Amino acid sequence: MTQRILLPAIAVCAIITIIADIRDMKRLRMIVKPLTTALIIALAAWPLAGNPALYAVLIAAGLVLSLGGDIALLSRAETAFIIGLVLFLCAHVLYTIAFISISPFVPADAVTALVLLIVITIVYRILWPGLGAMKVPVLAYAIIISFMLLRAISTVYGGRVSFTPALLIALGSLLFFASDMILAVNRFRRNNAPDGLPVLSTYFAGQTLIALSLSYMAFLPA
Repeated sequence: MTQRILLPAIAVCAIITIIADIRDMKRLRMIVKPLTTALIIALAAWPLAGNPALYAVLIAAGLVLSLGGDIALLSRAETAFIIGLVLFLCAHVLYTIAFISISPFVPADAVTALVLLIVITIVYRILWPGLGAMKVPVLAYAIIISFMLLRAISTVYGGRVSFTPALLIALGSLLFFASDMILAVNRFRRNNAPDGLPVLSTYFAGQTLIALSLSYMAFLPA
């Protein structure tokens, strides 16, 4: 019942956020963007109440940090962007630890790691001319989010959870990764272009799938 209420509410708020961003409706965006993430937190908190396992706690904490990042990125100021970057970086670290807790390292990870290395090398090369003083922070961020995605994908073929939550984790993390890559291009190659449909749709969908994974997981002991 909770999912039937929250999932449509998340979808509606996400659509309104995207429209507000495209039309530069700043006041509306300041309300509905954090509200969308808050609803995603509620989606994660519902199963957390009955299953306070490490994975669930880390995902919930990562979502709370993401909410802080969302609020920071409502401003186009450089300082706000850095604050948002740090908050999302911390969220990715928590997600990574969460995924490691349910997915041990396996030899197949090497193939996934190679593919991700190629992807971030290409993206970083595209971003390089516009990075300026952000070259090292952006590289560090790219490495961490790629490692997060590596551990997420690993849950599908080497994890200790069933296929459904593993698929939600992998797809959600892939969408989150894509959102960050597009956001970086908008920021450093397109001169602070609005987030719009590509960034926000992948971001909200990714976070929702990660939060939803908690509802389908038979948790290990806390």
